[in-house]
Amino acid sequence: MTISRALAPVPASIAAGFGRECRFLIASAADTGWGQHESLRGQPEATFFKGPTFIRFLATARVYDCSPLCGQGPVIDEAINRHYLSVHELDMECVMPAKRASLLNRMLYELPEGYVVDAAWLTNLGLGASSIRDYVARGWLERVGSRLYRRPERNGSKTVRWELAALSLQNLLEVPVHVGGMSALELAGYWHYAPMGRRRIWLYTDAPAVRSYLRRLELDADIDLRSRKLFGDGDPDLGLEMRALDLVNTALGPADRLADAQTPHPRYLKVSGLERAILETLEDIPRTVSFQHGAELFEGLTTLRPTLTEALLLACRSVKAKRLFLYFAGQHRHAWTRRLRAADIDLGSGKRQIVADGELDSEFQITVPKSEEHSGRRRTR
Repeated sequence: MTISRALAPVPASIAAGFGRECRFLIASAADTGWGQHESLRGQPEATFFKGPTFIRFLATARVYDCSPLCGQGPVIDEAINRHYLSVHELDMECVMPAKRASLLNRMLYELPEGYVVDAAWLTNLGLGASSIRDYVARGWLERVGSRLYRRPERNGSKTVRWELAALSLQNLLEVPVHVGGMSALELAGYWHYAPMGRRRIWLYTDAPAVRSYLRRLELDADIDLRSRKLFGDGDPDLGLEMRALDLVNTALGPADRLADAQTPHPRYLKVSGLERAILETLEDIPRTVSFQHGAELFEGLTTLRPTLTEALLLACRSVKAKRLFLYFAGQHRHAWTRRLRAADIDLGSGKRQIVADGELDSEFQITVPKSEEHSGRRRTR
C-alpha cells in the first residue's frame, strides 16, 4: 500500500465546526481487503475502508462506528465529504454524515423493532421530514399508516400486532392507556371461552389521539376503546400494574412494582390487575358479557387483595358493577370477601335490570337468572 496524496488542511469554514484543525490522509491500496498504512499506526481512532481507497479523519472529534449498518468504515462529517468527494471522486458509499449516524443510532436504540410511532415522535428525536423520507427510502423505517412509522419487521409482515401498538402508545408516545376488562383477565389466564373469529381487545383511554392512531393501522385484532372514567379522579391508575409481556406467547409475567416507579421498559404492558379488571368486566354485563360468563370468571378469582378491592369498590362509579361484584362475592364466598367492609360501599338506590325476564334479588335489587340459587347466600362484611 502506498500513499497517493496528502491533502492540505480542511478549509477553515469546515474545520470551525469542530473547534480544531482537521486534516485528512488519503491512501490507496492494491488489494480490496482491510488495510492500514504504516503512517496511521498508533493513531487512537484508526479506522479504514474495505476497498481500494480509504480515508482517515485525523482529529479528536468523535467518530461514529457505522459497521452495524454497512459493515465497514468510520462516519465522516457531510461537509468534509462533499469537499473531498467533489475534488478526488472517491468511492465512499459507506461514509455517511456523522449527524445522520448519530440520529440513526439513537433511533435504533430508542425505537424497538415493530413498535409504531408518529412523525411528531421522530421529530422530537431530531429527524426532519426529509430525513424521515430518506430513512423510509433506505429501509431503516417503514411507513405503516399516515404519518406513522416503525422499524421494518423481519418477517416482512405489513400487519401491526395489537400488543406492539399498545406498548408503543404507553411507553413511547406516553399516552394514558391500558389494557383492561376481559382482555386483562384473558392475558392473566382467566378466561373460559376461546375467542371465535377475530380477537377483540379492550383498551381504556380518554385521549382523543388514540382513536386516530389506531384507525390508521392495519392491526391483527379489533380494538374496543373504552373510557377510564369508570373510577374516580383521585387515583386514575388505581389497580393498574406494569407486567412484562412475552411477545412470543402473549403471556404476562408477574407484576413489577419497580417498573411502576421508574421509566417503564418497552416490553412492560400497563394492564388492569385482577381487582380492577373484574369490575371493568362486570360493568359490561349484559352488553358484551353474559351473566353466566361473569359468574364463571368470578368463581376463579380466589386471590384478590381485599384492601385494593375495597378501594376500587369505593372509587367505582358504576352502581351496576358494584352490585354485581358483591352479589357474586356472596355467591362464591372466597376467603378474601370476609375482609371487605361492604357496608361502606355506596350501592345507590332503585332497582337495576341485569337479566331480562329474571327474578329480583332482594338484597342487591338486581335481576338475576331464575335458575340462580339464593339460599344460604349472605352479604359479606
